[in-house]
Amino acid sequence: MNPLEDQQSLFALQAPLTQDFDIKIHKNGIILIFISNTCTIQKLKFDTQMQENLQGMTGKRKHGAATITEQMEFADVLINNEWSKIKTPVRAKLLEVNPQAETELKPGMLLCVYQPKWDQMNMVKGLIDKKQQNQELTEEEIKQWNNYVLVK
Repeated sequence: MNPLEDQQSLFALQAPLTQDFDIKIHKNGIILIFISNTCTIQKLKFDTQMQENLQGMTGKRKHGAATITEQMEFADVLINNEWSKIKTPVRAKLLEVNPQAETELKPGMLLCVYQPKWDQMNMVKGLIDKKQQNQELTEEEIKQWNNYVLVK
C-alpha cells in the first residue's frame, strides 16, 4: 500500500473550513486545523494562559485535559488590520497549538489540534458521513457543523 494513501485514509474528512483555515478530521475524531493557501491572517497571537496550561500537560494527562471550556478564546488574529478571536468549537478541548504560527504563518502549517467531547462524536460522525456522500445538510445540521468547527 502507498504510504500516502494510507495516511490519507486516516482522515474521515478533509475540507476547506474558511478562506483562512483547512480542516482534517481524523477517524478517531481528533481535529487538525491548518493554515489555508488563501489565508488572509496577517498576525496571530495565542493566549498566554492557555499556552501555559497546555505546556504543563503531558501524555495521558494532556489528552484528558479538563482545563478547556466551551467556546474558549485561544488566539487573537489580525485580518484586514482588525483583531478578532479564534475559539475552540462547542464542547471540544484544545490539545495542542503550534507556537511557530506566532512568528510565521505559512500555507499548510498546522495551527492547532483539538478533540470533541464524547457526547458530540455521534453527531459529528453523522455529519461527516453525509458530507462524504455529498448529501445535502439541513439548516440545523449546518448550524451544528458550524458550531463544531473553528469559530471566529
